[in-house]
Amino acid sequence: MKGYLYVADERGAEIEGSRRYLARCRSREEYQAILRELEAAAGDGCTVLDSEQDRRSSAN
Repeated sequence: MKGYLYVADERGAEIEGSRRYLARCRSREEYQAILRELEAAAGDGCTVLDSEQDRRSSAN
C-alpha cells in the first residue's frame, strides 16, 4: 500500500511522530492492526486519518 496513517488533533493538524507508513502493509488485516494501534494511542479529541482519502472507507 502507499501512503500512511497518522493521528490528528482537534484542529486536524498532524501530531508529530504519529505517522505510520504503509509501504510494507500487504493486507487489509495489517492495515486494520496499524489503525487500531494508532486509535489506542490517540488522545481525547484526536482522530486517526489516512493520507489516501478513499482507502479508509473501503477498509472498514
